[in-house]
Amino acid sequence: MALSISASTWPAPLRRGPSSAHHAQQRRSGPPRPRGHLSCTAPFVPEVSEALETLYSEFRAVDNMVAHNSARVLKAFKNARVGPHHFGGCTGYGHDDGGGRDALDCAFAEIVGAESAIVRSQFFSGTHAITCALFALLRPGNELLAVAGAPYDTLEEVIGIRHSSNTGSLKDFGVTYREVPLAADGGLDWDTLANAVRPQTRCALIQRSCGYSWRRSLSIMEIQKAMQNMNCMVMVDNCYGEFVETSEPPIVGADLIAGSFIKNPGGTIAPCGGYVAGKREWVEAAAARLSAPGLGIDCGSTPGHVMRALFQGLFLSPQMVGEAMKGGMLIAQVMKSKGYKVQPLPLDPHHDTVQAVELGSRERLIAFCEAVQRSSPIASFVKPTAGHTPGYASEVIFADGTFIDGSTSELSCDGPLREPYAVFCQGGTHWTQWALVLGEVLKETRDCASCRPSPGVTPCSGDLPRRPPPSPAPPLPPRAASAAHAELRLSWVAAAASAPPSPGNPSADVPRAPAPLPAGRRRPSAPPPPPRPAAAAQPEPELKSCAASSQRRRHFGPPRGNSPDLLQPASAVPELPGRRRGRSNLWNPSPISCGLGLLRRRRRRFQPPPEVSTVFLTSLSPDSGPRARRRAAGGRPEQGCSGQARNRA
Repeated sequence: MALSISASTWPAPLRRGPSSAHHAQQRRSGPPRPRGHLSCTAPFVPEVSEALETLYSEFRAVDNMVAHNSARVLKAFKNARVGPHHFGGCTGYGHDDGGGRDALDCAFAEIVGAESAIVRSQFFSGTHAITCALFALLRPGNELLAVAGAPYDTLEEVIGIRHSSNTGSLKDFGVTYREVPLAADGGLDWDTLANAVRPQTRCALIQRSCGYSWRRSLSIMEIQKAMQNMNCMVMVDNCYGEFVETSEPPIVGADLIAGSFIKNPGGTIAPCGGYVAGKREWVEAAAARLSAPGLGIDCGSTPGHVMRALFQGLFLSPQMVGEAMKGGMLIAQVMKSKGYKVQPLPLDPHHDTVQAVELGSRERLIAFCEAVQRSSPIASFVKPTAGHTPGYASEVIFADGTFIDGSTSELSCDGPLREPYAVFCQGGTHWTQWALVLGEVLKETRDCASCRPSPGVTPCSGDLPRRPPPSPAPPLPPRAASAAHAELRLSWVAAAASAPPSPGNPSADVPRAPAPLPAGRRRPSAPPPPPRPAAAAQPEPELKSCAASSQRRRHFGPPRGNSPDLLQPASAVPELPGRRRGRSNLWNPSPISCGLGLLRRRRRRFQPPPEVSTVFLTSLSPDSGPRARRRAAGGRPEQGCSGQARNRA
């Protein structure tokens, strides 16, 4: 028997939110206020806060590009039918990896618009992947033409420009090299490129990023324009350029591209690896260079956790690249406002994730990197030092407190110690990382006493605005302040009473606590006070102390000054309404307990009105109070007050 329930008979859920009248009132009163936990102040230095005001529109443009690239990556993952079984990995020869290697290659090839691609953990750097691509394209007698000036430092020994001593460089295999210098504005020299290709020129190398050169990075449109004048194969060094624009070099006709997975496409997740993508023929030749001729691309083991990280990093890479671009814009805006040269300018188009800042001196460069290292999540306690690094001609200093060793998709910076002493910043999982680091960088470069100014660089002049002093605590209400001051005053009197009397001790006349008496013995009556001098014929006003009875503090601190609330004449303190005179409902302290500041109440039969702060008036005079009068008359002490309690007082 089927059971059907009509929609009208199903009980409607109870409405527990605000009523419609509340929403109408809220609409009339304007937009709702931000919640308390969301309206906090940004922890940035003033220079960073001012720079952010000018970059919000640029940040929105970057977000639009990230959305476009994320959709492209998601479509490629869906078309490759990526599933959990692709994360299994393999061991040994790596012949059977569950299809993960093929799925990753297909997804990456579709993302960059290439016929084929290989993404392998065995590529341990971008230089390694580029080298495999160059050896796949070039043969003895061919010429390699660099169309964007000198290549990156680590490629100089690969080509044979520097230290070519029969180590297997391209020069050792009979490949010649030639380069086209950059134009005066730092861009490509189009007039020279028109006639640069010769019959023996086999491959043109285009370095998309600036590297360690002070020049603009190349856009996809510039790469496409450069390829129109070349009757040869084109290989693009794509490091730091992935997902910076909405298209990649293979889409506009590049034969091969190569890069590293611990840079942009790794999304700060991939622990290692690199890629080569482009025409299928040349991709297979690069794979043979990576392994060996005849082994093909279906070999090489990859652990499961590495395979999963490669997939996940590739999926997250558009977002991470966008954050790195925002961080670069922020660096450019802040450092430009301090008088430094930057490349590119903050509002110019960015075609890679590298932001260069010309610091002008060795000391500033080292100080900049030290500040970045101190602000890194990993190895913040390490002080970076410059030194010779394999593959680099000059001393290089690195600041990379990253989770993945050498991962420049995370926050890092580096630079060669040579003119013009520029630092190259890249990476960052969020732009706020660089916003926080810049505060430390500005402080470090400002405090660098040995910084020497260089041409075109404004010296470090002027201190950063000091942080405002902490705002004072809000003043207490008058009655609460009087109570607190009175308690502090009484504690000061107690401390003075415990000090030994001396001619220079102003507290020698303060009543002192008597020594404990044996059980059963009575204390003799107090002697009458000495007569007052003639000059003081008029009696001094009695000192009154105010204390709140609802919450008496047990801890007394030192007095905070001569406040008028501390000492008041008895006539100046008004009597509270609702209080009855009498021993049963008033504090009845002895002079000794007044001197020590330990007031004891015998009974609590009467409570004052809640809207009135309770104020108790107690005398500090040694000859006042009912107990003193009884002692002077030789009477017995009050019943109900034991000797132990009196001794404690």
